[in-house]
Amino acid sequence: MFLTTTVLGQSGPEDPIIANPNRPTVTDPADITQFGVAEIEYGFSAAKSNQSFDGLLKFAFARNFELRIGSNTMFHDSDHHKMGVGDTTVGVQWRIVRQKKAVPTIALAYLTKVPTAPVTFGSGKFDHEIKALFSKDFGKWHVDTNLGYVFLKRPDSAGYDHLFIPTLAFSHPVKGKWGATAEIWGVTHQNANIRGTTSLLAAATYQMRPRLVFDSGMNFGIRGDEAPATFFIGVTYSIFDLYHPSRR
Repeated sequence: MFLTTTVLGQSGPEDPIIANPNRPTVTDPADITQFGVAEIEYGFSAAKSNQSFDGLLKFAFARNFELRIGSNTMFHDSDHHKMGVGDTTVGVQWRIVRQKKAVPTIALAYLTKVPTAPVTFGSGKFDHEIKALFSKDFGKWHVDTNLGYVFLKRPDSAGYDHLFIPTLAFSHPVKGKWGATAEIWGVTHQNANIRGTTSLLAAATYQMRPRLVFDSGMNFGIRGDEAPATFFIGVTYSIFDLYHPSRR
C-alpha cells in the first residue's frame, strides 16, 4: 500500500495506470485508486493454526470516491479441521484532502461486514466500521496511519460491542523496484472476555510493472490472542481504466 507515492516516477508512457496497493499492511492509504481504474488485490496468509485466501476489489467511480469489496475466499482452521468461506466486506472511501506541502492526504471510510461465513467461522451478524485515514511523504519516507472504530453486533444479545483499531505504517524504497515497510497495529478490548491485541509487521514489495506489485512478509503477534507469526504473500494488479481507456 505504501507505493502510492514512491512509484510515481516509474510510470512510463506505455502504461499510465499505477497501482495503489493496500496490501500488505493492515493500514490503508488515504489516497484512492486512480479515477476510473479498477484494481484487485489477492493474497495468502498462513499461521500455525489457520490459513486463508483474501481478496479486495477497488474501483474509483469518482475522483475522490472509491468502492471497496473485500472477501475471505477460503479460511482453514487446522486445529478444529474446519474449512469454508469467510465473511465479505462492502464499503466506500472518500478522499477529503489531497496532500500538500504541510498537509497530509486525509480520507474517511465506511465498511460493513456481510455475514457470508458459516456460524462456525463468523458471528453471523452485520458489523460496521468507520475509519479516518492519513498519508504523508517525508522525503523518501512515506507514512500511513488509520484509526478505525468498529461496531460488532453481539451474537447472543441486543446491542453492539465497540473497539478501536489504530495502525501506523512506514515505508521506504530500497533499490530499483524493491521497497520495504514496517507497521505496528492493534485492536483494543472488545469486552471483558475478549482482550485487545498488538502486532508488528515487516514486508518487502517488488513492482514488476507500474500496475503490478508483489508483496511478502511476516506479521508477529506480541500481545493478546494473535498468532505469534503469520506468513503472507500477495499481489496487486490494476485491471483497467473504465472511463479513459486512451488516457495519456
